[in-house]
Amino acid sequence: MTDINTRQDLPAAAGELALVVQKSTEQTSRRLTGLESDADADTSKNMEWLRNAEYERRADDRAIHRAQADLGFIQPRPVMGPMTGMPPLFSSALALARNRATQEGRALPELSEDNNFLYSDIITADLGDPDTREPRTQPVAYALFEASGTADLEDVQRARERAETLALTMGVSANAPVIADTVPEQVAREAGPAGVRIFPAPE
Repeated sequence: MTDINTRQDLPAAAGELALVVQKSTEQTSRRLTGLESDADADTSKNMEWLRNAEYERRADDRAIHRAQADLGFIQPRPVMGPMTGMPPLFSSALALARNRATQEGRALPELSEDNNFLYSDIITADLGDPDTREPRTQPVAYALFEASGTADLEDVQRARERAETLALTMGVSANAPVIADTVPEQVAREAGPAGVRIFPAPE
């Protein structure tokens, strides 16, 4: 009797096993598809990062020229960028500004990702008139460049907010330029009133 029941149960068991195998195969297929999608997304992000890094490197080469020719800097110096890092000039100027603010009882601006000038793509400083009797060691002005293939309103906002934060922190003037390949009309319209200069892409 047991053998007969067992034989009768075999088709049902085989059907259940087939369903389990089918579900397992579908789950594996979905997981593999998900892994492929994740890999494609990671590759796309890495390629975009490399494109942005190369664009910023080319913009870095032109920032000094733009600062001198278009922003009126007399002794422009690189402060921070993809090819520069952060030289002692900027580190010491920042430390002195913070100490001075503490001594004067002034609160420094709270930093976020949007207004933190240390996240700027490129920073250039102006040491001012070289004909002074004593060489100037602290910058008199800064330019905080945002570099982007296509300028958008976020680039304009970040450039403005970061320049304002640096100006308040360092106690000097700060320019907010953007270097871009493409500048949509709306961005060009809003950049001027926001105090943001937009320059053509680096050659």
